[in-house]
Amino acid sequence: MFKVLMGILFAALGWGFAFNGPFNFWISIFFAALVIFIYSLTDKRTLRIIRPEKGDLIVGLLSGLILFFLFLGISITLRYFFPDMYVYVDEVKSLKRLAPPYQSFPITLFVSISEEMFWRGYVQRKFMEIFGKLKGYVFMILAYVFAHIFTLNISLAVAALGAGLVWGFVFVWKKDLTPVIISHITWDVMLFFIGL
Repeated sequence: MFKVLMGILFAALGWGFAFNGPFNFWISIFFAALVIFIYSLTDKRTLRIIRPEKGDLIVGLLSGLILFFLFLGISITLRYFFPDMYVYVDEVKSLKRLAPPYQSFPITLFVSISEEMFWRGYVQRKFMEIFGKLKGYVFMILAYVFAHIFTLNISLAVAALGAGLVWGFVFVWKKDLTPVIISHITWDVMLFFIGL
């Protein structure tokens, strides 16, 4: 349990440093993702739950698209009715301009994979083993939001809550990281090319 909590703390500090540190965001987020990627591999079982099956692509694409359009609707609502809150969304959107797409896009894909291996494949799985399915799922969501609070951006913490609910549920349902990784990549690709 101590090891899991330390991993969550490293993830939170890494995300906080990436979003608020003195270095280029894309370099910082790459190294923060690398840390949690390696951390997830300290348990050999993490890789064993990447088991591609028929239907994973559809589940991953659909859940990623549903999540994206849900947040797109929230974003449009904020922009027109709560512009003071939309500032937080705008802050995240501005990060794209800090690196050319040929650098930022592959880093985005790596971050998606690393997050799922760590948060669902390592943290959620460990929590479910210790506390049971439901409590493990809830504790993972709380930990995921906690880590994103360190970014000091409320829109990211809210996104972590919504995304954590969806990706955590898909992981409980399928017991496989494949559709969750596909879903996260779909969400990030849509954010990258369309935006909120």
